[in-house]
Amino acid sequence: MKKIALLIYIALLLILPYAHSREIFVEMGQSIQDAINASMSGDKIVILSGVYRGFSVDKTLYIEGRDAIIEGEIKILANNVSVENLVIKDALYGIEIKSSGNAIRNCSIVNCSNGLHIEGNENEIVGNKIFKNKYYAIWVDYSHNNKIISNQIYANGHGMYAQHATNCYIAQNIIENNEASGIRLQTCANVTVKNNEIRNNGKGIYLCCRSENNLIYQNNFIDNKYNAYCSNVGENKWSYNGKGNYWSDCFEKIYEIGEKNVDECPAKKPWSINICQENKIYITYPVNGSKIKENTVVRGVYEGNETVMYKIDNGSWEKAYGKYIWSFYLNISKLNEGKHTIFVKADNATDSINIYVEKEREKKSPAFELIFLLLAFFIARKFF
Repeated sequence: MKKIALLIYIALLLILPYAHSREIFVEMGQSIQDAINASMSGDKIVILSGVYRGFSVDKTLYIEGRDAIIEGEIKILANNVSVENLVIKDALYGIEIKSSGNAIRNCSIVNCSNGLHIEGNENEIVGNKIFKNKYYAIWVDYSHNNKIISNQIYANGHGMYAQHATNCYIAQNIIENNEASGIRLQTCANVTVKNNEIRNNGKGIYLCCRSENNLIYQNNFIDNKYNAYCSNVGENKWSYNGKGNYWSDCFEKIYEIGEKNVDECPAKKPWSINICQENKIYITYPVNGSKIKENTVVRGVYEGNETVMYKIDNGSWEKAYGKYIWSFYLNISKLNEGKHTIFVKADNATDSINIYVEKEREKKSPAFELIFLLLAFFIARKFF
């Protein structure tokens, strides 16, 4: 009996932390922060289609978006938080992590000052698209044992920047078209950079400020202004078990990077690096079901750099303005009152919303009969 009681007690200890777990749904017009405040650790917050404000997470939660767009910052203060399938835009930091053991998966972070800022340990950043952010796409700061895997990082000021970071694992990422650098390691040690596609950046990889004992191998460095650059660093390893990196500007048996950093086994052809993520397109303004009473600018986000096209109802397709962040001017004078559908597309991605046009009525002049009666009334008062 004692053994049975002990087993039941252990089972209860395992079950009780999850006994209260619930799914809490948030709809357009509701507050995500209110839902978080009303939740308990272990709950799942499901954010349905719509545009919402940013929020802070101070308890262990699973947060899932379903075609949801967040305008503003997500701040993660609790440990072991999971955030998936959100579009985050227009913030100082798209996501700011100040805790450990969190997972950010399949999110898009766009048009922020900084995409993702990490001050914590053992976080996993997997399968995200981080693009068109002014400064840093991913900034790892005084943090350790973080994993950054299978992300697409493009068209930012800096791709990935780590300072005072150790034992991080950076693998299977596509890092391209970032203005300053693809990856920058500053005062970092024991960081593994493996099997990344790093192309068309200012500096492909930039090591500085006493970074040492980092392992960088099986990456493709293609057509960066400087494929690799070192400044004031210790010794780093650029190959492992005879497997080095592919360098688009390597024509020798070794690849000299500088300051005693050498790839002794450069690859003769690029390594196979496959990330299969479809580009999505979103209309962020106006929201579905909006009443439109005046001319407006329709805005949205596209994860690729192909041309965005739009049409109203069964009209002809026209070109929108801008890449990544796109827009077009909607002139309602050409539309009848009532329901209309806005369609957008780019490559194989599509989106649509319904709007309802309500035009302002023109103010009509008073009827002739009313003017005549008022005039007769004032004459009558004067003479009678």
